[in-house]
Amino acid sequence: MKTPLCTFCLKSGILCPKCQEKVEKGEVSELDIKIAKELLELEPRFPALKDVEFKKSIEIGPLIIILVGEKDVSSVIGPNGKIVKILSGKLNKKIRVVGSSPDIRKTIQDLLAPAEVLGVNIVWLPDGSYEKKVRVRRSDVKRLPADVKTLENAIRCLLNERFRIVLE
Repeated sequence: MKTPLCTFCLKSGILCPKCQEKVEKGEVSELDIKIAKELLELEPRFPALKDVEFKKSIEIGPLIIILVGEKDVSSVIGPNGKIVKILSGKLNKKIRVVGSSPDIRKTIQDLLAPAEVLGVNIVWLPDGSYEKKVRVRRSDVKRLPADVKTLENAIRCLLNERFRIVLE
């Protein structure tokens, strides 16, 4: 498994100078270390995790978002969602696995699934700035993994842009 920290540091629990520097700079959080360590421990039981690229994790309220390589989402979820269930049980939070993609719509769709994203639009504001609007069916609001405000914050943290979820 590929992680921002070296495998030896994750297994031993003691960080080498290079990994320690990443933590001090804020490139890697304590949550990243905890999740990478858990995934590494699950690797012998789930061989598909060997090829996974773990990028980072974000904790927002009752939700933890795990950002992985674009093609690694199904490997981290595991067969019948077993890996996510194990992580969710250990961390006592709801887990969402999102693929890191250059396509903003795909990343947002991964986060909001099983709700359907109707579109992502740019709204220009009078002061010349803009925000992006994510359109979701009003009937899908019950299918969202968390409340709208939490998801707006999650998208903002993931993509470093202003987003608003609009129910149509």
